[in-house]
Parts: sequence; C-alpha cells; structure tokens
Amino acid sequence: MRVDGGFVQPFMDFSRMDRELSDVMVQALLNRMRQALLDGHSLDVPSIGELTIHQTRSRALVNPISGQTRELGGERTVLFRPDRQLVKELNANRKDHDVG
Repeated sequence: MRVDGGFVQPFMDFSRMDRELSDVMVQALLNRMRQALLDGHSLDVPSIGELTIHQTRSRALVNPISGQTRELGGERTVLFRPDRQLVKELNANRKDHDVG
C-alpha cells in the first residue's frame, strides 16, 4: 500500500532515500501510530499535537413497549488536541489572508 506522494516526497528529499524505501518507512511509522492508538495509548506528535483515546459513557435505554433494556454508547473515539504554538501560527496566518 502506498502513502500519498505529497506526504512521502518531502521525506524522500530530506532523507535522500529512494521512493520505495521512503514509502516503506512512512508506512511503517503510520502503522505503528495506528497500532498504538488501537492499543489505547496516546500519541504526542511534537509541534503538531496529541492524539488520545476517549471512551464515551454508556447509558441504558429502556424500550417502553417491551421493557427490554439495551446499552447505548461506550464507543472509543480519537481526540486531537493541537499544540498551542500550532494554533497560534494558524490564527496568525489566517489574519494575514482575511479579506475585508
């Protein structure tokens, strides 16, 4: 499976590796990040932000006709909290490009 070329090309230029090896390296990194999230670990990506797993609270629903109860919720989701410096830079760039 190939990773988007726009993502691999800068890595290729920086590392001076060939395309195939760069693809493998980037794919291995992304697979490791994915597996860490699936295992319930948080990921702190310096100067980008943090990816954490959030467990939603489950609640019981009762069918008013049959009286049966059923659990709803309890899913895990990924939350992204951007780095403060990244947010500042994004907002500074936005002010430069605003029309009005």
